[in-house]
Amino acid sequence: PAEVVLLDVPGAEGNVKLTDFGACRLFDCGEAASSASASLRVAGDSHLSPERLHSAATDGRADIYGVASILFEALTGQLAYMPVSEDSTGIRSRLALRWARPSPQSLLEANPELEGATALDALLKQALSADPADRPDSASAFRAALRAAR
Repeated sequence: PAEVVLLDVPGAEGNVKLTDFGACRLFDCGEAASSASASLRVAGDSHLSPERLHSAATDGRADIYGVASILFEALTGQLAYMPVSEDSTGIRSRLALRWARPSPQSLLEANPELEGATALDALLKQALSADPADRPDSASAFRAALRAAR
């Protein structure tokens, strides 16, 4: 995903940084945004939490959603919420439609090679909930749950 950047900086080679998750929308880049920031906005929308998409109040659970979405894609090669409609015209309408489904697709169905990863599947479903109240409360809690799901 475009939000994952590998660093090529002396002393930090190979380190991974996660970027954006809708920051351009939060700071209203506007129509005058450069084409580079516009492409970042579109790329970042695939992992954007529902509350950020709808410009609602956010907290750290919006970032947990983004990280879980990237992790799901890295493990399966697919988005957790596949579009409900293939004929959607704009990125916003495509994204709005994805939450018409009650839950993300199963990690185990999307990648059968992950057989036995039921705890990870359950954790990602929780972290990808459309309702922030259903997600882990903090990044620390999410990290601890990820470690326990190994």
